[in-house]
Amino acid sequence: MEQFEAAKLEKVSGLLERILKRYSVDLGWVFVMLAHFSNEDEVISGQKKQLDELLRFGMGPADLCKGDCVEVAGLTAESGMTKLNGKRGFVGGFVEEKQAYAVKFPPENYYVDLKPEFLQKITDKDKVVNILSRAVAQCKQAKNDMKDMRAKATDKASFEKLRGDLLQSLCGGLCNRYHVDLGWFFGMLEHFSAEDPAIAEQKEEFWKLVAFDTGPMGLEKNE
Repeated sequence: MEQFEAAKLEKVSGLLERILKRYSVDLGWVFVMLAHFSNEDEVISGQKKQLDELLRFGMGPADLCKGDCVEVAGLTAESGMTKLNGKRGFVGGFVEEKQAYAVKFPPENYYVDLKPEFLQKITDKDKVVNILSRAVAQCKQAKNDMKDMRAKATDKASFEKLRGDLLQSLCGGLCNRYHVDLGWFFGMLEHFSAEDPAIAEQKEEFWKLVAFDTGPMGLEKNE
């Protein structure tokens, strides 16, 4: 997105270079004045909408972007593609002539053109909630592995190194499903847990499951 915005500004500046010089203004001034006058002039407002449509990063009627994660729903038997319902894929582009999105489905990475009404965007918050829920469940299943790691670790530093490998093993596949990594997940987890009590509660449960300290007093080994 940031790369697109930078490239867009560079391209538009190049296209308007001569007229900007004629009036001794820059592109930033144009956008500010455009926003101002579009509030009081219907013609300018209409042209601004056209410009925004041409310059937006999103594609098609659903404003989906390349790489967006989507879930398929609502396909009927007549389509012959009901097996796609519930599957998640990634937007590869928008096919104008079909008014449909080209969606890539891993792991085979095949593409299917689907109308926007059959696609639901998976937001970053959705990704975090889904990964966190599954991570908690998998950590509970791996409690014996966690117990063994605590026994092997001589101190907190050595435990955290072992834990990093285990978290990658347990959660790496979950992250790959959404084309993100563990760094992204933990960063977004901090962000969303600050605004959502349910996520904050589940985050606390997750870290308790993978903590070096144990028991109700949170004491560490050798303390």
